[in-house]
Amino acid sequence: MKIAVCIDEKNGMCFGGRRQSRDSLLLADLSRHTGAGRLLASPFSDKMLSDAKIPHFCSDGFLDIATENDVCFVENLPVSDCIKDCTEFIVYKWNRHYPSDMKLDILPEDAGFSLKESYDFEGSSHEKITKEIYVK
Repeated sequence: MKIAVCIDEKNGMCFGGRRQSRDSLLLADLSRHTGAGRLLASPFSDKMLSDAKIPHFCSDGFLDIATENDVCFVENLPVSDCIKDCTEFIVYKWNRHYPSDMKLDILPEDAGFSLKESYDFEGSSHEKITKEIYVK
């Protein structure tokens, strides 16, 4: 499986129980990155992905049903529990710091991933979004 997360400059994922961003261009990029696999997410992400017309499947157990080509979009859950099954770790981040009550619980480098690719693009709500792709 592949894992995708959105974080701020201090690894924050959520603040006040809300997601970091609803950036439509980031979601379109995530959808393209899914390729032949499925985009899986928790019910927390369902309305946002549906509103953006992004093909996806939501389930509380989405991390347990993911196959090799699936991308699991993780917004409000720990990643460390499923990292052993992950082959690619996609990190979207922006150079802003939001107050956060949930942070990314494990960094890709700390889990044995190597940076394969990194580039910046302009989002709909953020001037600069950095996409980093890590592989094992």
